[in-house]
Amino acid sequence: MATQALAVPGGRPHRLVVLVSDDEKARIVAQARAAAMSVSDFLRNAATRPEEPTEAEELLIREALRDLEEASARSDATLARLEETMAHAANFDEAAYRAQLEAEFEAMDIDWEAVGTRLGFVRDEAA
Repeated sequence: MATQALAVPGGRPHRLVVLVSDDEKARIVAQARAAAMSVSDFLRNAATRPEEPTEAEELLIREALRDLEEASARSDATLARLEETMAHAANFDEAAYRAQLEAEFEAMDIDWEAVGTRLGFVRDEAA
């Protein structure tokens, strides 16, 4: 591997030259683009990051996984309720429901004219 020292004030004064195949280069460039990074930043990041997550990172990963599993379970339950509701709605007989309500209201023995008068509804007898 060849190295070169560059005169870059306050920057990175060393250059590494690494030989790669066409396929390796294409894969590295694609991964850098997917990470929204330059190839240099991507390779520098890959070479300097710890190989194993820290204890704190593992804890965060476990917590995130637990939260994701709980959210997934809640989503599954919500979707199941939605499917039940949609099946119920598909089988809903509005005419039968209206007839049932009318029968229940008629059985209540309510003076609808008195209710209308109390609410301020005036029946137009001429109509």
